[in-house]
Amino acid sequence: MKKKNAIILCSVLALIIVCSICVVSFGDEISFLKSLGISSRQSDDTVLAEYKGFKVTQGMVNFQKRAANLAGDNPNVEACDYTKDAIIDRLLTGRMLVEEAESRGVAATKAEMEENLSSLKASYNDYPEVKKQVDEYCSGAGLSIDEYWTQVYDQSYDQISRTNLRILLGKDFCSETNYNGNVDDALMTNEFDKYYNDHRAQLLKEHQSDVKYYS
Repeated sequence: MKKKNAIILCSVLALIIVCSICVVSFGDEISFLKSLGISSRQSDDTVLAEYKGFKVTQGMVNFQKRAANLAGDNPNVEACDYTKDAIIDRLLTGRMLVEEAESRGVAATKAEMEENLSSLKASYNDYPEVKKQVDEYCSGAGLSIDEYWTQVYDQSYDQISRTNLRILLGKDFCSETNYNGNVDDALMTNEFDKYYNDHRAQLLKEHQSDVKYYS
């Protein structure tokens, strides 16, 4: 139950928070999500890096940079996190985390993906501002709402798998450090953030021989 709630909460909050940031940052100006949707159609398929068939393209990097503007003056977002090299490595590491989730038996299931989608649709229907921003993104991207939900569903496999792995790593953290508390609490600590980021860095290091950079 806790794992299910974590997946749903993560997805719903991400959708609501992104839309809230857009309202705060852009007010009555042209919707940032509409602009982001437009930029999603201007893809550059130049391959910058590759890992076991997974390709990081210039278009993917451009989209990440564009999305970073959502954070505005957020003090938690470091400029160095959105350099070209940092984005490439983050995308590669994201793929490696999905691989690890699969190898450790916590990859997203069809049931989890469907429940996640249902929760996001409920949020879309229940929160007018969420609906407005999603509709504006779809307008910019040239997507119908059904096409948008199909895209969200297809992309949810990686996101849910990484969420499941993060929870599993939280259990590892508690065991290895004798953390005096439950896993949910541990996931909120700075100590776990460091543990998780160190794990990501180690993954990239371990798989470096399988990575090809073309940039």
